[in-house]
Amino acid sequence: MEQREIHNYSHMQDEVYDVVNEKGEKVATATWHEVHAKGLLHATAAALVFKDASKKEILIKRRSNSMIQKPGLWEYSAGGHILAGQTPEEGVRAELQEELFEGRKLPKFVIRPVMKFFNNDIPNNKEILHLFEAIYPGPFFHGRKEVAAPPKWVKWLDLLADMRNKPEKYTPVFHNIIEHYQRSQASG
Repeated sequence: MEQREIHNYSHMQDEVYDVVNEKGEKVATATWHEVHAKGLLHATAAALVFKDASKKEILIKRRSNSMIQKPGLWEYSAGGHILAGQTPEEGVRAELQEELFEGRKLPKFVIRPVMKFFNNDIPNNKEILHLFEAIYPGPFFHGRKEVAAPPKWVKWLDLLADMRNKPEKYTPVFHNIIEHYQRSQASG
């Protein structure tokens, strides 16, 4: 790991998360480093933001090249770790604020829970991922620490095709999210 990554993301290494059991019940707390070094089960939240109710366009973003995990890859609209004591909705709202509305007040829009699932996208990352969806046409003010450039709207069907044809462009967790989201929509 390069020194600049540690310096830029030292705040993440200081964050404390709830360690949970398979039911999502808190059993302890641990830092970012501890949950990933020891493979401790913890909670995360992710949001898929659609431009309108048709859900034909989705907002995606490219991770900053200075990110510790999967730098430079494309991913879902917003998300990350849920801090100790936060609910999943509080966690996803905090991530939306940090990644898409930096320096601005989070606008009012409905954030709907979709599902939760076990995610183990990279070695030692064991998490219960709480997936949300939202409708919001913008504008957005991306957080420059974690987002490489302004997020962009892509057509849903184009995204699915590109993820099939060029899977290496996207984070492993984004692949997992899309797979689970599509299943939930088909069964819902």
